[in-house]
Amino acid sequence: MRAGSVVMSVAVSIAIAEIGDKTQLATAALAARNEPIGTWIGATAGATAAGLVGAVFGQGIGRRLGDDVLRYGSAALFAVFGVVLLVTA
Repeated sequence: MRAGSVVMSVAVSIAIAEIGDKTQLATAALAARNEPIGTWIGATAGATAAGLVGAVFGQGIGRRLGDDVLRYGSAALFAVFGVVLLVTA
């Protein structure tokens, strides 16, 4: 698979996943009131920076912890957040 097609598929996946997100709607409202190109550049830079931070920290954590620790730890966190959401709903 070519690198360009991988990048494009990731970009399209992120765009589809973000449709209707609060930050996406806020960015659209901001672009409607201000300069759209500048707003788009800022929003893209922010999303890229957030993804980069997650990737760098994730890679560092993945190097230090085994696959089983990550799998069970993430499952436990997911369960805790699910229970908290159910209790507070």
